[in-house]
Formats: sequence, structure tokens, C-alpha cells
Amino acid sequence: MPHDSDAKVAGALFAMGAVIGVAIALVLHSNGGDAASYWPLSLAAGAVLGVVVPWPLVRRLGKDYLDRARLNLEQGRFKEAMQDAAEVERISEVYKSEAIEIKEYARQQRDEQIAIGNAQPVSVSQSTEGDPEFAEFLSSYTPGSL
Repeated sequence: MPHDSDAKVAGALFAMGAVIGVAIALVLHSNGGDAASYWPLSLAAGAVLGVVVPWPLVRRLGKDYLDRARLNLEQGRFKEAMQDAAEVERISEVYKSEAIEIKEYARQQRDEQIAIGNAQPVSVSQSTEGDPEFAEFLSSYTPGSL
């Protein structure tokens, strides 16, 4: 299934709902009803099950990914921001341009961070594990005190 726009996702959801609607019509027909009278009902069920119910959920999913990409960007987690923005770009035409902007900015920030050798910041606790004297020195050190 192509997955680069909201319209294609909606089409897939409608198709899934239509299949469910046809299944409903067949079940009702097998119970002694007239199948022709159930086709409008099955199409309505297909529309409701395939588009009306999940469509807002799909749109919200794109927005949630975009919000998470922004949060990751603000917190300096550039790789995660790029991944979330790429997912939004893949699934949503509505948020695609904003996702591209976030992805490009995160890539630029990550590249700058790598260029200055600060891609994986190490906390004081990580750098001083096993050396309590050095940890004490670092915690009491103030620039210009040496």
C-alpha cells in the first residue's frame, strides 16, 4: 500500500471498512435475510468503520509524532527527532512540510554536535565511575580555582 499521504491512508481504511461491511451483509444474509437489502447498511458500516472512526486517530497519530519530534529537538535528542519527523513525513501530507523542516534542523544540529565532538555527552557520574576522589574533585571544582 502506498503510504505517503493522508488520502491514501483514508482509502485503505475505507477499503478495510468496506470489507467488514460486506462481511456483515453476508452474515446477515446467511441468517435468512435478503442480501440486497443489507448492501446500503454494509456500505454505511464500511464508511463508519473504515473512515469516520479511525480517520481522526490517524490524523492525531501524525500530530503526536510531530509533537514528539519537537520535544526531542528541544531536548537535544536530534537522532530521535529526525526519526519521528521522518515518520510524520511518511504518513501525513498535512504535516509533511513541518516535518521536513524539523528533520533538516535536527540533522543540522546533530552534524554540528558531531563536528565539535559532543555527539554523546558524558555525565560526571559516568566519567568518574570507580574513582571517588576524582568525582569529589570535579564536584568541588570551580573554573579559575587552580
